[in-house]
Amino acid sequence: MNVVAKEVVDRLGLPLEAHLTPYRVSCIIDRNSVPVQNCCLMKFSLGKTYVDQVWCEVLPMTVLETLRKEQLYINKSKCSFLKEKTNFLGFIVSYKRVEVDPSKVQAIQDWPELKNGVVDALSRRPHILAAITIKATGFEAMKNDYATDQDFKSIWTALQTDAPTVQTDFSISEGFLTKSGRICIPMGSMRDFIILELHGGELAGHFGFDKTYSLVANGFFWPQLRRNVHTVVARCRTCQVNKGTKQNTGLYTLLPIPHQPWIDISMDFILGECVSPAPNLGAAIRVPVVAVRDHQFVSTRQGGYYKFLLQWAHKPILESVWLQGDEVSPLNPSLFQAYLQQYLLDASSLGGRQTDAL
Repeated sequence: MNVVAKEVVDRLGLPLEAHLTPYRVSCIIDRNSVPVQNCCLMKFSLGKTYVDQVWCEVLPMTVLETLRKEQLYINKSKCSFLKEKTNFLGFIVSYKRVEVDPSKVQAIQDWPELKNGVVDALSRRPHILAAITIKATGFEAMKNDYATDQDFKSIWTALQTDAPTVQTDFSISEGFLTKSGRICIPMGSMRDFIILELHGGELAGHFGFDKTYSLVANGFFWPQLRRNVHTVVARCRTCQVNKGTKQNTGLYTLLPIPHQPWIDISMDFILGECVSPAPNLGAAIRVPVVAVRDHQFVSTRQGGYYKFLLQWAHKPILESVWLQGDEVSPLNPSLFQAYLQQYLLDASSLGGRQTDAL
């Protein structure tokens, strides 16, 4: 919908025509409706060559009225009209596309390319370079250790004398021996220091072996690097305290219920006399005992006693209970005595919490 302010039409003296289909326009904020009854033919031009005209709806512009009433004016120097493109929040907006402002990425485009192998290796982990400068003042002294180091002296001598060597991926850069762009570290405490910084330093997170090894091998090299990383990570006190170990112990399994005595024998050790309250046998007496399925000996400091696994009538085996000898005898004396004569010859020590156990 093309709209023109009624004030503009009045000031320019433009002719009005009645709208063919009048309607009303409602404002979302104050919910007031404004009738649209007239329209006006507006002429406009773009540049010096393009001229056109368009029909516009005539409406009162309350915003413009407020600006004129309060004498608020736009800054002409900050406004632009009839532009093919404009800069908005770091982007160039044009009728073709939206693209990044070149001035915002110029610093990145002008960033110098790192060609030195030593600088490139250290720049991958800048906090390592700072830590080496502060804590290991002997880093520069490594240049003098290559000639006598057990791991690199032969390669160092061959490169110094331009002698042929099968190790073609080694080179000397800025006085350091490098292998495929990675700094070679001679034998000494510097190796453990680098591993500890990349494993538990200020910008590290106590990663596991694989991650720590990847970080170290990304910028440094020495023989048996993998073994040294594994040793240092395994001795890390922080990891030992805060990280557990994985154990494949499997799922919990249920103990099978024995179908006859002496199938499963177990023993409970109690440091004192059992003082738990005796079960309420009032309801148990009314439920007959049909079988004594098993017995166990409970050892105490005063000696011990036997307990028996009873199966109730009209109840499944899973609901069998353990009771002591003096609690079993009143329930079914004949069944209890038969069980004792068959499996326990001496029944004199079965009465309750006896200390003179079998």
